[in-house]
Amino acid sequence: LAQAVPFGSWRGLRGSRSQQHRLMARLRECIDSLLPGLGARPAVGAATELRDGAPPALAAGSDPQRFYVKVTGVTRGMPTMFIITVRRGDAVWQVQRRFRQVWSVHNALIRGLGNAALDGGFPKPPPRTTLRSIFHGHSDRQFLEDRARRLERYLEALIDYIPCVEQCEALYKFLCFVNLPRWDLDLRYGEMVGGGSPPVDASA
Repeated sequence: LAQAVPFGSWRGLRGSRSQQHRLMARLRECIDSLLPGLGARPAVGAATELRDGAPPALAAGSDPQRFYVKVTGVTRGMPTMFIITVRRGDAVWQVQRRFRQVWSVHNALIRGLGNAALDGGFPKPPPRTTLRSIFHGHSDRQFLEDRARRLERYLEALIDYIPCVEQCEALYKFLCFVNLPRWDLDLRYGEMVGGGSPPVDASA
């Protein structure tokens, strides 16, 4: 391991982000070769469909103005992106979000609503780390599938708690905006699937 990653390289960990990524990728390869029982890691950037891929269905008598969400897939890589399909009436679109963005939205909502909201049933995102992620890593398929299920339940609970999504800037941006500046909740990924508006292009 020491030969594969020279000692001098560790001093450069404070260098560029690309250098850090290359060193960490090499370190993972070395660990995998020493511990083959852990199995092969998924290919970087491989998109995995976690569900049937169909958009959230509108039940008979459901509110056409309500937002419906479904976590339909994940792209594993640097960073890992969760594919979220959103529906409102006839409009259907997809956004890709990092898990850290989920917590960014949560913290923004808590700042706006106050800590008292936590005592009033305000939903909480899935944990950042679980026992499985500790032993198998955050790229483990089973861990990501479980996180996707929990993320979907969290978003559904969040919309139940804040049904007027358009009046909540942080949540509306998370579900609808594409091409946001990086500093704005770090939300940068999204694409249209079908229907009318949204998503909203912040650069327009």
